[in-house]
Amino acid sequence: MLSAYCPTGKPWRVAVPDDPKLHGDLQSPVMEDWHSGLAHPLFRSASVANNKNPFPKVCCCAPDRVVSLRMKYLAMLVGCLAGVGPLQAGFTEVFSEAALGRDSVIDWRQLGPTYTYPANPVRVVSSAGLGATLSKTGTTPFKRRDQGRGTDGAFFPGEALMCSDVILGSMTLSLDEPVAGLGFQIQNNQLGAYNARMEAFDVAGHSLCVFWEAGVSTTAGDGSTIFLGLLGSQANVSRVVFETTWPPSHGAFHDFVIGHVALVSRVPEAATMVLNLVVLAGAGAHLVWRQRVKKAVLGIDN
Repeated sequence: MLSAYCPTGKPWRVAVPDDPKLHGDLQSPVMEDWHSGLAHPLFRSASVANNKNPFPKVCCCAPDRVVSLRMKYLAMLVGCLAGVGPLQAGFTEVFSEAALGRDSVIDWRQLGPTYTYPANPVRVVSSAGLGATLSKTGTTPFKRRDQGRGTDGAFFPGEALMCSDVILGSMTLSLDEPVAGLGFQIQNNQLGAYNARMEAFDVAGHSLCVFWEAGVSTTAGDGSTIFLGLLGSQANVSRVVFETTWPPSHGAFHDFVIGHVALVSRVPEAATMVLNLVVLAGAGAHLVWRQRVKKAVLGIDN
């Protein structure tokens, strides 16, 4: 992504946002018409003295686009401060169980001790009495393991786990009643970098959102494996499908392990406040930056 800026006393140029030299402020946006090499009549330009395009292979964003990029980064920042990620169709990706604000859990110990082989599919129930069905690709049974007893991953010691035990496939959790959010720790069975994916569906089978998260599979046994979660503005998640890919560059699905599932039956007040904060912060930033761009374009100093 590119944005335009102008350090005081220097001609306008284009640069990449993560360049450490890009800390100039968008006080006086000017842009050239890259097709003709002439400055656009609505903007002032100090870099077209010879009527030539000084950057023939680079295009840049219009002021409104720059504003939208800044709003996007601000929204992401606010979300990260709250332990959540970007919004997607009314859903937020959640990176920790604490940020999710669970009100019940599905504990795999109900299916037996470690080294048990639960059927596929298998019925489970949450601590609040919500029924659900866990299934996976194929017909082979699941594997029940505990961290440190049957699986040496990066979950907390003694964590009850469910193993997919299938190389090219996924797990599906179908809920008897829709929820607002859920999440769990997930780890690929192969050591090294991997990607985890989760897609949520409503009761009619319509896709609600898809989230990806990158992780690194280790044997640390310290609870450091990634948390893959989502939280919506209403309780309409009836089914989630999840899997891991390894290696990430190849994108091949691989067998994986998950910990207990944290559930949110309705949107917690704190989560609602976070969502509102993101919206309000973005709206406020939008108004401020539009005013600054307008003043700069029209040459208004105050």
